[in-house]
Amino acid sequence: MRTYVKGYYIKTQHRLKSFDYSSKNSYFLTFNTKDNKRILSEIKRSDDGLHTLLTLTPEGEAVDYFIRRIEESYGVELDAYVIMPNHVHMMVTVPYHGASETQADSVIARLVRSTKTLVSKKLGRQIWQDDYYDVIADTEKIYDRCLDYIRDNPGVWLRDNGAEPQIE
Repeated sequence: MRTYVKGYYIKTQHRLKSFDYSSKNSYFLTFNTKDNKRILSEIKRSDDGLHTLLTLTPEGEAVDYFIRRIEESYGVELDAYVIMPNHVHMMVTVPYHGASETQADSVIARLVRSTKTLVSKKLGRQIWQDDYYDVIADTEKIYDRCLDYIRDNPGVWLRDNGAEPQIE
């Protein structure tokens, strides 16, 4: 995210000044496609109308390939994820290793940056917005709400994008 100040755009910091990033925590991450293009997946209702179907595009399959390697590459737990048409949501848990307070912050930034870079290289083009968003899920209530959000997001997408009948 960027803030406009006196004729300049300034990148907003992701770090909270009073938060202990060395503690074991979970992080809800979101990163978007460039210009919010819907290139990662398609979401529709099943023929029986009871289920939401999410189908990955070739771009989405590339994202899925690299997300599935996050645990082994970064030493984090990949708790859940969903690849939406124009964005990705992930829940990862960074274990405590007794390292410096910047450990979790740098792991999160590295895994998002490298996932986006690897996908773009595989596809031969840049598909991502520059930034990402994160929520520190440092309580069970926040963690559960984030997991519910990931699980429910495809159905919400259908409703919010006019693919669901509106009940009045």
